[in-house]
Amino acid sequence: MGSGKTTWIKQRLQNSEGIRYAVLVNDFGEINIDLSLIESESATSIGLSNGCVCCSLADNIFATLRDVEAMGSTIDWVLLEASGVADPERIVSQVENWPGFQYHDTVTLVDATRIRRLARDKFIGANIRHQLTTSSNLHLVKTDLLAAEDMRDVQAWLALKSRQNVAKLHPHPLHYSQTLSGDVSMERTLFEQWAERQQVERIKGFVFLLQAPQSRFLFQFVEGRWQLDDLGAWPGKAKTQLVVLGRTQAHVMACHLPNDIYLKEGTHGN
Repeated sequence: MGSGKTTWIKQRLQNSEGIRYAVLVNDFGEINIDLSLIESESATSIGLSNGCVCCSLADNIFATLRDVEAMGSTIDWVLLEASGVADPERIVSQVENWPGFQYHDTVTLVDATRIRRLARDKFIGANIRHQLTTSSNLHLVKTDLLAAEDMRDVQAWLALKSRQNVAKLHPHPLHYSQTLSGDVSMERTLFEQWAERQQVERIKGFVFLLQAPQSRFLFQFVEGRWQLDDLGAWPGKAKTQLVVLGRTQAHVMACHLPNDIYLKEGTHGN
């Protein structure tokens, strides 16, 4: 979670080098595709000028694979972005024998600054260790945030852990989630103060701010670190939507947007 999967996919699309990808994600809007690349759009897919396409997984991976299969010779590779707490081995077992497709690789992005702590976590640690041992391709990210000595320690630890066997996992590790939403714009300073107080592990979604009434912002929060990125003009109505994920139900339920953040009712943009 929060290791940069969406950013990795976006870079892959921008540097496709002639390969035509179909990217299956839970919300392709999060990839923030450059408008100059978009050729066509529908409720479930975005066609890109480089021959690639982004498709929404929704709740049915098999229905989406049938749609991709119907594209036939127009697609070379399929990238499937799984959840940060997913069991990659289980996903592979579901899709590797799907007609018309051949499984190639599982890439796991590993946050160098957090991996050892996450692997010890009593709620998701077993799941994290399972991801390390079942992935055929590990990518260390956020390495620039570590000193050289710490980086060597992480690499040595990772080399050991990725060779160890772990017990079979239940497909749904213990965590709690909720969705926060509201049809209003928010005062930026109050929202940032709210973000600083949160004690959950992960928050991700879209927010709208009074100080930039024409824009939609992507909010990313990972264990105390957060950022707010301007995604540009948004012509529709302001609708804040945030997904909260945590290891304790108390922390997740305590994560709510107080009323004083919502200072302006009404439409957003045009």
